[in-house]
Amino acid sequence: MNIDLSCEIQELKKETEELLCEAHMSLVGKTCAISGIFGRPFDLALLLTSLGVEPKVILLQMILPEDRPDIQKLLARGIDPIIFQGDNSLQNEELLSELSPDISLGVLDRQALARMAIVPVVLSTSYYMLGFESTNEVLRLLLEKPAGLEALMYKEKILAKGVC
Repeated sequence: MNIDLSCEIQELKKETEELLCEAHMSLVGKTCAISGIFGRPFDLALLLTSLGVEPKVILLQMILPEDRPDIQKLLARGIDPIIFQGDNSLQNEELLSELSPDISLGVLDRQALARMAIVPVVLSTSYYMLGFESTNEVLRLLLEKPAGLEALMYKEKILAKGVC
């Protein structure tokens, strides 16, 4: 096939570095909640901290043995988010309302997030990718403003005030 893989890898690496830089500039100082993430949520938390985002809570079903090294790296960096195991949406909403993160990565209710002025980021398109491609998709999704979000947040603000 005569494909120069080193050239392909260099291009993907360059794209990743550019996206990392753009994401860092856009996200530094923000906070987040991570929930319902397939794969390795603690590895995602490491990526987010490298972008200057503080994970406040990670909602998950169970901690897997392969999560341990990532947890140790987070703790070594002084990052110690709340780890919450539960499926009760009301408890999850209450916790998010109390912590008030800027971003929610995962599959929580968009309307509930809009009421709390939390930006939802759904990473499901990245689940079926590998390597640089997956990282780049996560970074693009973090940089993208979800369609219809401003209108939904505006509606929830009006409803909260009781003014129609």
